[in-house]
Amino acid sequence: MAGQQRRRAEETPADHGQTPRRGALARYNAGLTERGPEGAVRRFLLSPAGTFLTNTPAFVLPGRINLQGKHRVLDIQAGRGAIVRLLAARVPFDRPPVAFDASLPALRLARRDLQGEPQGTIALIGGRPTYLPFADERFDLVIAAHVFRRLADHGLVQCLQEIERVLRPNGVLVAWDFAPTSSHALNRLHAWLLRGDALPPHLRGFGPLSHFASEAGFVRVERARLRPFLFPPIPHTAMLAQKWNGVEPFERDAVDAAEELTRRVAGVDEGTRIH
Repeated sequence: MAGQQRRRAEETPADHGQTPRRGALARYNAGLTERGPEGAVRRFLLSPAGTFLTNTPAFVLPGRINLQGKHRVLDIQAGRGAIVRLLAARVPFDRPPVAFDASLPALRLARRDLQGEPQGTIALIGGRPTYLPFADERFDLVIAAHVFRRLADHGLVQCLQEIERVLRPNGVLVAWDFAPTSSHALNRLHAWLLRGDALPPHLRGFGPLSHFASEAGFVRVERARLRPFLFPPIPHTAMLAQKWNGVEPFERDAVDAAEELTRRVAGVDEGTRIH
């Protein structure tokens, strides 16, 4: 099947006629390489120190989800790869986690950051989040931090379908992003704070995100109780979605020992299990 074939990892797929998206990526890349203070801030926020502020839950994620060395990890729109570098420093992975991003300047920064670290700490791959260049059922955990607001509804469904495709049975997606509030005034303020985004953000609460995840094929979607988020001062929503494990409930003895992965993140009483 075509979906099972390995796609070229080092090339950026075509944008299928989505000219505004190509323009948004060009603006993002220009902002990231800008020499002035705004460019410096953008680069800082993608660094490990910046990740501590914007993606703080990543620092507690390994313990919360019982992440193990046998698990294969993919971080979508990983920027400079700070999240997977953090995970690799805490978990002795059998195979390097993958930092995946559409921005070549971001990947160049990530490659520079890796200088002096052991070879093979993480893998850097370029491509679009709506077209993942990986074989089916390759990863146990996919992370999507501050990705979904950059996608319109159709693109979000495409992205979620691709994530579901590359996850193994029982694999999970952990995602978080900014969320809207019930206050129009606050939403306008938050839109102003996010004015540096290449496109106007699509802020969604847990309800719409869970709907799109179910539409993409995920069988279980839960709120992920991930806190805190230190910066910026905008509400977040976090989601955990799990792929069907391919077995009936009475066949759970066929599922191995990583059973705490989703229960710990979602904070639910009955755990689901991954291989």
